[in-house]
Amino acid sequence: MRKIYLNPNADAYKPEGTRVVSSETEFWIYALRPEPLVVQGLRLCEWAREFAEGRGLEVEELPSPSRILKSYCPDLDAYEMQELAPRLASVPPEPTWPQVAYALWKEDWFDATGPELAAHWLLWLLGEFSEAERKVLRCLGAYYQSRVEHPFAQVFSAFTPEKAWECLEDWLGLKGEQNLGSFPLDLPPRVRERLQRLFRADALQLGGRLTESLRLSAHFEVLKLAAEADALYLKEHPEMLTKDYLDLLHTYLSRESREILRRLLRPMLPGPIPSEPDALVSWFIHEYLPYREWAPDEQPEVQRIGREFSLRYLELYREALSGAAAKPWLSWVKAGELRRPDRVTLLLVLDGLSFPDARLLWEELQRREVSGRLTLLSEGLAFAPLPTLTKLAKLALLRGVKPALAPDHPEIGTIYSRDRDVERALKHAQPGDLLIFSLTEPDKSYHDNPDKKVARDKANGALVEIAGRLIRLIFAAPDGLPLEVVITTDHGRLLSGSSRAQVAPSGMRPEGRAAMGGNALREPIEVRGDLAFLHREAYGLPEDCAVILSGDTFLMEDGKTGHLAYPHGGAWPEEVLIPFFVLSKDQKLLPTKAYLVGTGVAGRINNAVLVVENPNPAPVELVQLELILGGTHTEPLGSMANPMSRTEWSIDLNPWPEKKVLKNGQARLIYRLPGGKQDAAPVELRLTSLEMYEQNDILGDLL
Repeated sequence: MRKIYLNPNADAYKPEGTRVVSSETEFWIYALRPEPLVVQGLRLCEWAREFAEGRGLEVEELPSPSRILKSYCPDLDAYEMQELAPRLASVPPEPTWPQVAYALWKEDWFDATGPELAAHWLLWLLGEFSEAERKVLRCLGAYYQSRVEHPFAQVFSAFTPEKAWECLEDWLGLKGEQNLGSFPLDLPPRVRERLQRLFRADALQLGGRLTESLRLSAHFEVLKLAAEADALYLKEHPEMLTKDYLDLLHTYLSRESREILRRLLRPMLPGPIPSEPDALVSWFIHEYLPYREWAPDEQPEVQRIGREFSLRYLELYREALSGAAAKPWLSWVKAGELRRPDRVTLLLVLDGLSFPDARLLWEELQRREVSGRLTLLSEGLAFAPLPTLTKLAKLALLRGVKPALAPDHPEIGTIYSRDRDVERALKHAQPGDLLIFSLTEPDKSYHDNPDKKVARDKANGALVEIAGRLIRLIFAAPDGLPLEVVITTDHGRLLSGSSRAQVAPSGMRPEGRAAMGGNALREPIEVRGDLAFLHREAYGLPEDCAVILSGDTFLMEDGKTGHLAYPHGGAWPEEVLIPFFVLSKDQKLLPTKAYLVGTGVAGRINNAVLVVENPNPAPVELVQLELILGGTHTEPLGSMANPMSRTEWSIDLNPWPEKKVLKNGQARLIYRLPGGKQDAAPVELRLTSLEMYEQNDILGDLL
């Protein structure tokens, strides 16, 4: 016999290849045989140890699960140790707490650290545990609490489901600001279901304004659940829905819920069409698109606005070609300036991508890339070439010049159409490179079927698939490579169906909502009924062109009629104002800083200055200033803070607060990031209040 194992508590694991003996008789039968023995029982182990020492045999005492449990959790009684000890049969002789915990519950996160460990702890505690297990949890929590850094140590004071849920609510931001940062784990189904039940009741109590109450503190996934609860309420109470609140919900709602609410809310008719490019873009996003996506195709106002805008754009575009203020907005001008010495630029050109399509693509990218390594720097727009036909517009974009010059110019970068070629190029790219990934979708899907719903569904499916491909390509690029991704298109498209009802002018070839050919025009532009004729030289084209001002499409050359879903070629807003989104990999946006400065006489109307510092390469939209100065006051802003800028706004405070009010005053700035997500920044109050007698003293000094 080579070795005797001692198991005094009869609860240790049995080493492989050994025989268990639990009586003196059994021991004497096998004592002198070669196979190793496991001796069980306290008295028999004492006797066996003396026997082995007298004969020079090797002795090893097996670790006792009961003894280990007792050392880690002294409060366990005999029955509770009997319940738990068998699970510790395979632990090493001197296990660590994580090893004991793993043996008891088989969870693989017990040796995690920091926020991940704390988050796992809370979610795990929501499960079912026996009284014996709860006693061990108290001791395990105390162990973690003594080793985890502040502020996460506080989490481990929870060891009941009720306390764990309370801590989880705090961390998820349901009770206001918290100091633990973002919750690092996905919420499991049981937590999501519980939150959904709670949120439906809360949305009812708050009249569908739950998301508004949580938006500045809650975890993003929680806000998505809250928004869906608000949507359930608002579907039944559409009179409570406003455009501003739908804008707030937009970031968090599913596409289906967003569309349902959008159809319930009748937007205001767009105002007059601006002439300045900045104002025109704002009008398109904030006034025209909400109305256009809601309005029926046959709505007379849709036709009126489409025609008026087309005429305005034709004038603006011709001026831009001559170097006017709108020139930097031209898509090929923007594309020609993309190559930068400090970064690699990947230009994704998706044929026929509308602005709503680009937003859908960004949402899908966010859904797939949950780690937050992608940042939308700009939800921008560009002015598309005329006419909005692929063969002319795409060539101009890819070569950085107007359509008439494009055939004789080289591409602005290296063009790829296959994923593997783009991936290979990214792996070997150097700062200063411009890589172009050109695809025929979603234009192909839109053209494949005349039925609007079928075409829309196919195009959406294509965009979802492209999002997955783009994510793979971006993260195939080497870490540390300064990479910027620009998503744009050659042209937009009507956000409606269209009938082939317009006969092409004699000598011209019909192509969708445009017709090409001929050199007979004498004026830069001639409007004849529902057609605008564009002179080739005035509009930078290889030949004269006609575009339709109504919502119709040209008959085919053989005279065939029919109906098309989402055609293009004309100059309606959605055809010519195209997305130009800029994304960055591994570039976190810095917090926006703000402070309110000024001196005034308490109780009177005085002017203060709001100073906003935007330290990011992305613009932010300033929504409102919220002030708590004795009472609560909200000041709408509706302005933009440009990238890397310091901007000032004048604000009247009525009345100017007293000193004692200023002492406890608070303020915060609500702003919207590219992509629509709202955030908040604390506003430092640099306000000085003068009492009436102080004002008199100052005036006396001045005199």
